[in-house]
Amino acid sequence: MVDNVRDMLRNLIEKAQRYVSDAKINDALHILEINRDKFANVDLDLRFDYLIVLGYIFIVRGELLKAEKVVEEAIRISRKRADRAGRAKCYYLMSLVFHRRGEFEKSNRRLKVAIRLLVDSRNIRLKMSILQVLVMNSYLLNRRLDSELLKELKKNTGVFERYIEALSKYNSGYYEEALQDIQYCKKEWKKRDKIYLAETYFLSAQILYKSGKLKKALIDARKAVEIAINIKDKIGLARAQLLLGTISRDLGKMDEAKEAFHKAERLFSKMDNWQAEYVAKMGRETLER
Repeated sequence: MVDNVRDMLRNLIEKAQRYVSDAKINDALHILEINRDKFANVDLDLRFDYLIVLGYIFIVRGELLKAEKVVEEAIRISRKRADRAGRAKCYYLMSLVFHRRGEFEKSNRRLKVAIRLLVDSRNIRLKMSILQVLVMNSYLLNRRLDSELLKELKKNTGVFERYIEALSKYNSGYYEEALQDIQYCKKEWKKRDKIYLAETYFLSAQILYKSGKLKKALIDARKAVEIAINIKDKIGLARAQLLLGTISRDLGKMDEAKEAFHKAERLFSKMDNWQAEYVAKMGRETLER
């Protein structure tokens, strides 16, 4: 009977995660809230997974005090379990809390902790999520990415290591060298994960644009848009549309530029997401040029 209850609760967490992936945040919260009492007296593993999903939901909804309280409990559980990867996930979530408050330095400090906890980990998905927040914080703080942090983040990550190499070289102005790494990532991630492939085409378009290769940049920006649509990544799509609009404008393709900017504007104006401030700022600056 106990195993049946545990399986039922595990299924509820997984259902909530699916709702989160589909941006049905209120539905995800409803499932967890109506079963709150059932999750109060479960084993630490199940309680931890419940708190991680609930914490993320509160972050998306902007209920940051609730999110902080939930994630702090998850951190305590991860320490009891001596779970470095779980604790890294908690500090990643805590970085989102501070990011949404506009406290980007504090957000970065939590990311540093997460990166050091993951130093021997091959958890590419979590490392990519951390990298995305680092990039956003750097953009909003108007400073370059921390090269030492990038070195720590890329350890033991295979293809992702080459992606971070490309980002580091791009950040330092070595565009041709960055493009060599990007070509390798494109080839490898075509066989694996479309999410990373979309990010790779987006970065490739940025590098090509910065290096003055606008026609090639346009091709990769269009590809980033196409992949983001296929995988239903609204944040990635908004960013890719902004970049596509910028490149099209500079090539004199004003109809395509106007369409891309308007699509991006519609996307980020409707976002209820922890990345919305970053995308909105990019959008405002791009549209004002």
